[in-house]
Amino acid sequence: MQRRLDGGPLKNEEISNLEKIAKNTRRHSLEVTSLANSGHLAGSLSSAELFAVIYNALEIDPKDPYKPGSPIVIHSAGHYSAAVYSTLVQKGFFPEKDLAHFRKVGSRLE
Repeated sequence: MQRRLDGGPLKNEEISNLEKIAKNTRRHSLEVTSLANSGHLAGSLSSAELFAVIYNALEIDPKDPYKPGSPIVIHSAGHYSAAVYSTLVQKGFFPEKDLAHFRKVGSRLE
């Protein structure tokens, strides 16, 4: 049985939502690394569930992520950047169209 961070069981709807986020993260990761002709795809594909759970469990307001008291997430491996950006798009941190600028010089997703 899957458990929530608070110890309670996950509902089927929550599991389906996490599976959907992970699937979309993989799709976006494939698309952006292919479009950029650059990136480390293996890390992004293998970490999709991890980022789905992290960004779903943490209460970070995408409209005000720097609000005092908000959780801070530090990613030390840039090899996962496609998965991180793909997950953040789904959580509303920036528009999906910005993924087209992944690894482009001067873009926010450089």
